[in-house]
Amino acid sequence: MKEKVYLTSKEAAEYLGLKMGGLYDLTKNKKIPFHKPNGKRLLFKRDELDAWVVSSVTSNMGD
Repeated sequence: MKEKVYLTSKEAAEYLGLKMGGLYDLTKNKKIPFHKPNGKRLLFKRDELDAWVVSSVTSNMGD
């Protein structure tokens, strides 16, 4: 079975190992890529989440 391209908030939180509140904080502060078609529910594209994780790790390596 092919993986879903877009994940719901719950699926994205599970995929990233975050709590829902943490995911919502990231979206509220525009720190994570998300889509809100028709101004309704949040959707997250799996490949954008993967790229976000890689960029987050890379940008924090100097800390």
